[in-house]
Amino acid sequence: MRPLVMLAGIVALLVIAGEAQAAEQSASSPAATKAGSVPGVVVEAPPKRSAIPAKKKAALDAEAAKRKRWQSYRATTAPTPARTAGVSAEARAENYPGLRSRAH
Repeated sequence: MRPLVMLAGIVALLVIAGEAQAAEQSASSPAATKAGSVPGVVVEAPPKRSAIPAKKKAALDAEAAKRKRWQSYRATTAPTPARTAGVSAEARAENYPGLRSRAH
């Protein structure tokens, strides 16, 4: 009697598993029957259009480029002129014609 009960339990499990597998196949079969479908291939959607108008985006890009140029300019250091001790203001003014009149 016991083997018969076990056999009936196994048969019931197989029937349930078969029904689940059949339901799974029927759910996936519409995709498999579509023309041109290839299993395992994922097609990406086209990129979304930007909500920013083209003119405004161009202005923002130009501003960002300007900021980047300014930052790279500020990152460079200008060579400092060599200073000699004991040089008077009058001697320095000799190098600049506009300062001569003010130095006297």
